[in-house]
Amino acid sequence: MSNVDMNFANDARGAIESAVTPGAWKMLFAIAAILAGAVLWASFAHVGKITTGVGRVIPSSQVQVVQSLEPGIVAQILVEEGQRVEAGQGLIRIDDTGASSRLGELRQQQRALRAEFDRLAAQTA
Repeated sequence: MSNVDMNFANDARGAIESAVTPGAWKMLFAIAAILAGAVLWASFAHVGKITTGVGRVIPSSQVQVVQSLEPGIVAQILVEEGQRVEAGQGLIRIDDTGASSRLGELRQQQRALRAEFDRLAAQTA
């Protein structure tokens, strides 16, 4: 049957009478080999078991929240992760540039208010 005749034949008859190309046979054998290899591997391969469970972490002592009353920038960390610390031991050093500046302003304001207080006290005496 020629290609022109195949165009006019119905699909079933065309499929029966057409020749299978060598590439199709190679593809069929490749798929069969992969499938056989997968079945062989599944029958002999050892797969580790996966189990799940419920657990709970219990710290060695009561967990304490550590927070600063004043915000700031950490200048230095004085302890390592996992290190045991004692009560009152310093953990970090905070950069005090902003706090020192504010302290200087407040001391200057205190001196000015003290001078004004002394002046007003002298006037009333």
